[in-house]
Amino acid sequence: MLKPGGVLYVNDFLLNSDDRNTDRYQRFQDKYGVYGVFELPEGAVCRHHDEAWIHQLLSDFSTLKYQRLIFTTMNGHESKGFYYIGRKSCQRP
Repeated sequence: MLKPGGVLYVNDFLLNSDDRNTDRYQRFQDKYGVYGVFELPEGAVCRHHDEAWIHQLLSDFSTLKYQRLIFTTMNGHESKGFYYIGRKSCQRP
């Protein structure tokens, strides 16, 4: 729940186009029903997001800041990511 005028912060991973990532996105697509979800040998299930979907998801907010980043993952790989700061509309429905 975010009050009207409230500020939202989101930071997450984006889809990558290198062979390692595209192979695992494809390998787990049928199992999870979405491209970008994959499993790690340690047992974690992770998701990298399509940037268009992120913009659609946040379309009801006024963007204050959106920046693409390169993260270093827990396994030492580089991965595309972003952070977003947005404001919820002050108007009530």
